Amino acid sequence: MASPTFQTSASEPPPRRIRVLPSQLANLIAAGEVVERPSAVLKELLENALDAGARRVVVELVAGGRRLVQVSDDGHGMNPDDAVLCFERHATSKIAAPGDLNAIHTYGFRGEALPSIAAVSRTTLQTCADDSGLGTEVIIEGGQLRAVREVGRTRGTTVTVRDLFFNTPARRKFLRTDATELRHILREMTGLALTKPDLGFTLSHGGRVLLECNPVSTWQERVRTVFGREMLLRSIPVDKSDGTGRLYGLLGRPGDSGGGYTEQFLLVNGRSVQSRVFRKAVVDGFETTTESGRQPFFVLFLELDPAAVDVNVHPQKREVRFRDDRAVYDLIFSAVRSAFSDTASRERGASPERPAEEHTRPLTAGDQTREEAPSAEPAPSGIPSFWNAPPDRPYVPAMAKGADRFHRLSDGDAIYLPGTGSARAAFFALPDIKPSPKERAEDARTAQVALDLVSKSPGSFSASEGLEAIAASELKETVWQFQRKYIFVNTRDGLWIIDQHVAHERILYEEAMAGFAGDVPASQQLLFPTVIELTPEQDAVFDEVEEIFTSLGFGIRRLSDRKIEADAYPGALHNWEDGNVIRRMIDEMRELGFRRTGLKEQIAIAYSCHAAVKSGEHLPPATMRWLIERLFATSMPYVCPHGRPIIVKIETAELDQRFGRV
Repeated sequence: MASPTFQTSASEPPPRRIRVLPSQLANLIAAGEVVERPSAVLKELLENALDAGARRVVVELVAGGRRLVQVSDDGHGMNPDDAVLCFERHATSKIAAPGDLNAIHTYGFRGEALPSIAAVSRTTLQTCADDSGLGTEVIIEGGQLRAVREVGRTRGTTVTVRDLFFNTPARRKFLRTDATELRHILREMTGLALTKPDLGFTLSHGGRVLLECNPVSTWQERVRTVFGREMLLRSIPVDKSDGTGRLYGLLGRPGDSGGGYTEQFLLVNGRSVQSRVFRKAVVDGFETTTESGRQPFFVLFLELDPAAVDVNVHPQKREVRFRDDRAVYDLIFSAVRSAFSDTASRERGASPERPAEEHTRPLTAGDQTREEAPSAEPAPSGIPSFWNAPPDRPYVPAMAKGADRFHRLSDGDAIYLPGTGSARAAFFALPDIKPSPKERAEDARTAQVALDLVSKSPGSFSASEGLEAIAASELKETVWQFQRKYIFVNTRDGLWIIDQHVAHERILYEEAMAGFAGDVPASQQLLFPTVIELTPEQDAVFDEVEEIFTSLGFGIRRLSDRKIEADAYPGALHNWEDGNVIRRMIDEMRELGFRRTGLKEQIAIAYSCHAAVKSGEHLPPATMRWLIERLFATSMPYVCPHGRPIIVKIETAELDQRFGRV
């Protein structure tokens, strides 16, 4: 085939279509990769401060970082020439030769951050490299140099970024609410604070300090500062080394649920990163220990040979790749599994068996020191709250409503407190529900029940039909629990199987929605108020959700920065857990991003899920009867707020057919 020919004018060459972009346009394109939101600006400025040898870093924010991000450090600073040159693309002091990319020891190295930030904001840099008291100020607006002048200041650098994306309106429209942007900023700050416990960090938003980390000597002390003492004490330590490297840090306990991805930190060689291999190894290590859909807490540090890690993968340096993925996976997975196994072995050896007949101590409001029965041992970690409930007085949530929001204590109210455990959670016994020994033995009737008879979808029935069936049956004699998960009910038409967790979810959901409508549920007053320490991210959103907690029946108020006090909780709440339910609910609200459309419904769903009785918890017959009666008083007793079925109906005719009776 002949080659194509092109006819061209002998006098005029074809027009040139390829051109070198001007530097301002190139910087705007680069900014699209490096600067996606205010948290990216903060990350780059913080990393520059740490590379400059700073011992303390102070961050000031306004409007979630959209109007102002200011980072001040006491590092070595820059001379006048470097102060101007640092805004040129690919100008850096971190690397000088191609071989330097194979073993990067600094946070920054690409030389793209400052010019990219300056291209989409109004940026001012002040810096001083000595103790003369005379430094340099550089002002850039939208990538254009406006001024370079002398300024009086101490050693160090301050970078002030105002009006992010002021010259790119399309980019500005993609920013989220101030609360959402602030959450991303707090995560970036927290990740760096965890990697450098010996440095000081302060972050303020609108003049209010959200994070204050003074220099400490160990990473454990920094974890305590950020996440609180309780999280540090409850977490499981992990520390393992092999020929690949070393993994150490903390893992959330099996059964606990953290605040989602916001309380999961992976740190490689002092850098907070994202890694599919790292994360998969951790999640696989947690497998079978955490309920599906829950996100466990963990802070894990991985130390490797710098040559075995490639950090030059992403423009924002968020992702890393490992030279040997399999070796890294094996180290992390085995370390996580070993930590769980070792902890379980230690706690099995330290936890005594529950005494058969020991009771908790009943106290009354009028005589809190009167002792009527010996005190029980505290429940081992992970054992349901019914451990500390006397067998003749099961805990049943108080559901009665009245004008008084709190259930006032009187001499006739019995309060059961764990003998040596927390004295904050008060269990109020209802005098009209006293199961007999015969009722406590009813669980044995479930031994021969065949679950393969259970239909995969619930039968068609209505709430009115359910009430009629309940009324027609002798409920007291026809209710029992199977595998501490399902409630079996014998009705006139057959057998109903009720999922205890989702049934309680439906009850609590409707209680919560009624509270939002002004009918605040009855509350249980705590004998001793609980002081709850919040993480910086939780504290940043508490003021916006305090009213929601009040609508649900919580008595809660702010004490100080990162500390709140609770003196009451909703009467329908199954387990107070020393206030952990509040932390988890704040995390749920934070994850929702404060969407106003459907917000109350989403909060009610989150509350009902956390507060409901869990699968695996024993329910006395009296409590099961209460649960069923409350369920059929709801508007939709056959489906939970998540859309899952609550009741599976097996008619007698179906059983007869299965057994060949027809």
